Amino acid sequence: MNKAYEFFSISGINALPRFGNEKIVSNDQLIRPRSRSVALYIHIPFCKSICQFCMLRKGATAVSEVPDGFLDTLLSEMELYRESLEGVQISTIYFGGGTPSMLSYQQFERIIAELFHLFSIVPGVEITFEGEAASLKNNDLLKALKNNRVARVSFGLQTFDERIRKVLGRTDELADLYTVRERLEVIGFTEVNIDYIYNLPDTDLEFLSGDLAHLKTFAPTSVDCHPLKYVSCSSFMLRQIMENKMTIPDAQLRIAMYRLIRQWMSQNGYVEQFADQYSKKDLSDTNIYMKHLYGLSGGEYIGFGPGARSHFGDFGSTNAQQTDNYNKLINAGKLPVEKRVYAPLADNFITCFPKRNDKLTLEAIGLSTDPAYFTEKLEGLKNQGYLNFDDRGYVLTPEGLNWYQNLQEELLSPDQLNRHMETAKQRVNKLNYFNGYFDGLGGLLATTSIKTA
Repeated sequence: MNKAYEFFSISGINALPRFGNEKIVSNDQLIRPRSRSVALYIHIPFCKSICQFCMLRKGATAVSEVPDGFLDTLLSEMELYRESLEGVQISTIYFGGGTPSMLSYQQFERIIAELFHLFSIVPGVEITFEGEAASLKNNDLLKALKNNRVARVSFGLQTFDERIRKVLGRTDELADLYTVRERLEVIGFTEVNIDYIYNLPDTDLEFLSGDLAHLKTFAPTSVDCHPLKYVSCSSFMLRQIMENKMTIPDAQLRIAMYRLIRQWMSQNGYVEQFADQYSKKDLSDTNIYMKHLYGLSGGEYIGFGPGARSHFGDFGSTNAQQTDNYNKLINAGKLPVEKRVYAPLADNFITCFPKRNDKLTLEAIGLSTDPAYFTEKLEGLKNQGYLNFDDRGYVLTPEGLNWYQNLQEELLSPDQLNRHMETAKQRVNKLNYFNGYFDGLGGLLATTSIKTA
């Protein structure tokens, strides 16, 4: 086995519009999408409790219900985009968070009505709604979703092991998971997506095989399988792991887990949509929002809500994360954008190539801002056994697929790489407070360059 990497990416990057060089453009300037079809993301930044492993927890507020005042501001933000989206069709809508299932059914219906009033939405639009099991048991909400074109419901399962679920900070019970699964089927939802986490503390291949056996009986129509990113976990959770002397899977075990999951998916009727996302064969054309996120279908999406991210017109932007700042900007009639960076869509398409696990054509490389730079990077990966090349483009080798997250970091443009390293160093600093317990994750990223064996 080629061991050019000693460790997995410590950050596990996915979409990249927050990286890029600065370009003079005001944050409240309206920018139009380049393509005729975009995705919309609706961010609901509230949770009843914050999971200890969630990388988005800083953007969520623990409350008992979603304030109606938040909806007023959210709908006002949508109105601000009406002009820039004239003539543009909406192909998919994704409710994420936070916990969208904390919305009352009346609040959800209000958002949906405004979306269809303001924007041109394609017939048969794919609407995905995220939630957590305890609040998704709300029958009134589920019926409202079904009656308003939601076909795809997604929620976090993570693992069936109760002990590890407690370490993760999950407050929903296994019984809640099965109740929601049953109600979704009874009401008639055609797609049930679940999030599953591997690379958990105190787990091995035997544990994973047992967990996957439970997953088979749960029978989701699609599964997102992600390794636990310890650098994203709360300090409280990391201290629990250390104090209980829980073992951390090393890189080779993590690879073995990844391979087992891919094999299991194939044997149980699932096909790959992306490197770590799978669906039943008859639903392989779904998951349209993620296709936009990873550069397909034009690669453009617009996020509404505090902390939401957008990527369109070659710019990546992030909304004000603090609700007070978000409200203040919108009440002043300004876009609630806190940061905007120049992030060319063509460059992002190349960076997301390992995540998509498709063919990166020479034509796509030629559309980037620096074809020579990317070609040099790709050739380096090919020479070390991570990519193959034919007369049309590059594809991942089996070894390259094992390290797809690292390869994404390798394919960042220079400006994106610098900003990514700044972010990664800030996030990893907290691991220094645990007396070397998590050094097996790779320590601090000294560089994202490929290490020689």
